[in-house]
Amino acid sequence: MRTITTLRNLGFTEITPLPPSNAHKEADLVATRNGTSYAVEVFRANERTWRYPGYKCEEYIAARYGKEKKAQLDATMARHKCRKAIVAVVFDSDSKALLDGSDIQNIVETVYYRTGSPNNTHFLLFTGMQTPYYGDDVTVWPPLT
Repeated sequence: MRTITTLRNLGFTEITPLPPSNAHKEADLVATRNGTSYAVEVFRANERTWRYPGYKCEEYIAARYGKEKKAQLDATMARHKCRKAIVAVVFDSDSKALLDGSDIQNIVETVYYRTGSPNNTHFLLFTGMQTPYYGDDVTVWPPLT
């Protein structure tokens, strides 16, 4: 639900959850923004003291993308004719204690480059909370156009 709310706040419409399938792996959602369809894969990052910005957090997200999320997104893009993809990473409330707005921006950019700057793929990170002076803890890289 937090991801759907965040996508709506970013201007997405027609946000549709995809049912799980035993026959094939697929992303969690499809959504549309400015006439472009996106496959959206969501996962939660349970950050603890051993995995925080600058120390294994970026590696963890990049590894999850490479090992499982990329294939799910590619399959969904083909099956649902999506032109772009989003990897949405939700940081839980324990993680929030380790993050501020500038950390989230740095993480999302670092992950994008560590995954080889995948064509037509955006990384969205959010906590569902706010950081004083920064506002909503939401960032997307590369920026949505």
